[in-house]
Amino acid sequence: MKTLVYSYAWVEIFKASAAGEVAKERIESSDEAFTPDVIPAELTTKYLRAGEGQSSIRNWLSLTNGATEVLGINIPVAEESARASLDLTKRAKERGLSKPGLADEIVLATACIKQAEVLTGDPHSKGLSGVVWLGM
Repeated sequence: MKTLVYSYAWVEIFKASAAGEVAKERIESSDEAFTPDVIPAELTTKYLRAGEGQSSIRNWLSLTNGATEVLGINIPVAEESARASLDLTKRAKERGLSKPGLADEIVLATACIKQAEVLTGDPHSKGLSGVVWLGM
């Protein structure tokens, strides 16, 4: 099994919540686990805005790098991200959600290319094939 970890899952892992425990177990039982490189940047922004110290943030980022392979954006991911953008934007409009962000598109594109399940609680991904829903 291959697993791709989205920001929501990392936040829950860092909080040691029940959803975080599920995510942690999925990562540990995976043959391969990935995090797109946009996710550590997204997490850093979130925690800086929340007033977390650089030392805590660096420890959390080290965890993402140690537990998963951090993947960069390449041409296939960029191309698949464009397709994901069209699909996610259409779904968001139909469901009354805000427009999905670039990270949403990159995550789904990377998961598609890697043939990995996605650990998330992001409402834009809810109900999609291959998504392990961690949200409420």
